[in-house]
Amino acid sequence: MNAVPDPTHGKRILVVDDVEMSRRVVARMLSHAGYEPICVHSGGTALACLERAHFDGMVLDLKMPGMNGWQVLYAVRTLAPDLPIVLHSAHELTDPVLMTDQVCFLRKPYRPGDLQAALERVL
Repeated sequence: MNAVPDPTHGKRILVVDDVEMSRRVVARMLSHAGYEPICVHSGGTALACLERAHFDGMVLDLKMPGMNGWQVLYAVRTLAPDLPIVLHSAHELTDPVLMTDQVCFLRKPYRPGDLQAALERVL
């Protein structure tokens, strides 16, 4: 009998957050769920990664120094218009207009199941 393949197995998720501990926690959650997390500390680094490699999705912090998450989101839409994105922040989202089938928001802190459900929703 053949096992049903795990739909998350090996999907590459780019994690963009300036806080190292946050990147580690999200990477651990993703790894446990079967994803392959690739972590970067800035928006500029994230955009450079998107120019060089394929990713199946992104977890993007909104509050970062330099290029913030909103600026990264707009730039990503030029490089990879269909890339599914989970935005996350410790702050409340005041303008949900940008939420689409490919973009959703999680407020930190959240549980692993919340992240997995958000990714399943946008992927």
